[in-house]
Amino acid sequence: MHERMQGNQFLFIATVFYGSLFIVTILLFRLLRMSLAAHIHWWYPRIARDIGIAVAATIPLLAFFLYLCRSHVAALRQIQTFLDEHITPAVSDLSIATLAVLCIGVGISEELLFRGLIQIGFADIMNSAAALIIASAIFGLAHFITPIYGLIATVIGGYLGLMFLLTDNLITAIVTHALYDFIALRHLVHQYRNKQGCADGASAAEM
Repeated sequence: MHERMQGNQFLFIATVFYGSLFIVTILLFRLLRMSLAAHIHWWYPRIARDIGIAVAATIPLLAFFLYLCRSHVAALRQIQTFLDEHITPAVSDLSIATLAVLCIGVGISEELLFRGLIQIGFADIMNSAAALIIASAIFGLAHFITPIYGLIATVIGGYLGLMFLLTDNLITAIVTHALYDFIALRHLVHQYRNKQGCADGASAAEM
């Protein structure tokens, strides 16, 4: 009962936060008279190509994530501990569909803000490389849980920014971000449930 309530609370907070972030970002696009439609391309065959690039771009991120999960480096272990204690339990009882929707929402809202509003906005007043660096640094600061986590987030932000520059399509960055989050969280939940099952089995054996 406690875990279900925790999951519902997490989902509620995440929905309110990322929903608000999405609305504020769209309003800022309008207020600053920036074109969002110019950087979102839905038509075929371009969308098929860009989604294919996005899916392929997820692979290096997941490879690093699996390394992080198995690493014994102290700084990376701190990240593992944070995920195990604060994130995984909160999403462990969410259905696959709910988790997918949540990850899509996070991907859309964060990419519209960081790769869209910030990176595009700075690119209008300076060169693309400088805009990429600034947007990535802000992305890292927004995810500053530990110094190494902030650094990793900065690098990932730069990677997503490069995907956007490569395709000039925010959908590429959104799909990469959302797909990575979903697969990573599903892996964490799977590991968490296995540990819980082992713990429950050990308790039953002791009884």
